[in-house]
Amino acid sequence: MSRLAFCYVLLAALPVAAQAGEDGPAETPGTYDHVRAALPEPGQWALLHGSEITAPTLVGKQEFPDCRQWRGCDGSKAFLSWTGMAWDETGGQWWQLAGGGQRDHGGNEIYRFSFSTGTWLRMWDPVVWTESADAPECRAPANGPVPSHSYDGSVYIPQTNEVLLLSNAPGCSKGGYGGRLAWAWSVSEKRWRNLAHLTDGSIRRFRYPKTAVDATRGVLYAMLDNELVTLDLASNDYAVLSIDNAYRSSSGSALFDDKSRRLVWLNRSDGIYRRRIGLGGLLGDRERLVRYTKEKPAPPNQMSSLALHTPTGELVQWDGGDLVYRTLPNGVQEALVPLDGPRPPETTRRVVYSKWVYLETLDVFLGIDDARDGVWLYRLPTSTR
Repeated sequence: MSRLAFCYVLLAALPVAAQAGEDGPAETPGTYDHVRAALPEPGQWALLHGSEITAPTLVGKQEFPDCRQWRGCDGSKAFLSWTGMAWDETGGQWWQLAGGGQRDHGGNEIYRFSFSTGTWLRMWDPVVWTESADAPECRAPANGPVPSHSYDGSVYIPQTNEVLLLSNAPGCSKGGYGGRLAWAWSVSEKRWRNLAHLTDGSIRRFRYPKTAVDATRGVLYAMLDNELVTLDLASNDYAVLSIDNAYRSSSGSALFDDKSRRLVWLNRSDGIYRRRIGLGGLLGDRERLVRYTKEKPAPPNQMSSLALHTPTGELVQWDGGDLVYRTLPNGVQEALVPLDGPRPPETTRRVVYSKWVYLETLDVFLGIDDARDGVWLYRLPTSTR
């Protein structure tokens, strides 16, 4: 397929649906003061006080009866249905967009956690379902995305102040929905923009997305099924860089290390890979940093996430439980057992993806599994700040 066919086409912005409440206080200096006040000791966890999401912020079935056609109508599933979140580090905001899919949840609402206030807001209400032109056997929201699994396909784009959503696995398996799986949410204009031309009308094209931003080059890297593609954030060009089955995985996340110029990704139970990408876009050889085997199995939960400890270059992996896994630049991996104090609860379904990030200014990791449990903070045992 030609590069022209995959151009990133800017469509007219869609009308804005009714919002839930006010936007809340604007971000101010000291965005992470709540985190600073709650910092755990090295090697320990801490819960950010008051960061649990509760009703009425979460959508319930009494509020939105349209999603009863799905197996459930529970806003908490927006965080647990194979979905990640998009982190705006500078603005101190974490975004969850249109989570659900495969009959888990039918609302396409937006939630935002503000680190400056330590609270959640619902920024977009779920909209009613109507007939779908591109999926005639299914219904779809009248405006905005179809609730779907986003995996690691939700990412904040600072150049445009938008949250990009690449999703897959909508609730109705009979319909195509190919033109409704790629969207951009404008933070400033509070409206959706449909990016249908990215999908080429195919759900498979956005299968199991993993994303990472290369700030130096101003491009987004996305792994879509077995393809590695780039989206140039200045020219809006979209191109396929390479095809490799190592990109394909229904679990895991990706990140880009600016210092080493390496794209790093977690591939389900297969291992951790990395690949150098030069400033001109030249691809280096693919390298498997960690290989999972029967003798060296993957962490228990495969829907885990990687974050980069930028001072040391160590990769720190969290699967939603109380253990974290540290991988040194030479590939040596170890499990870190928390020393004392509170720790994330053990649950049967832990879904992290991109809900695990590193805040270098405070040398702390921030994590969310079930948003009803709140935002967790973790510091490496070697932390000296």
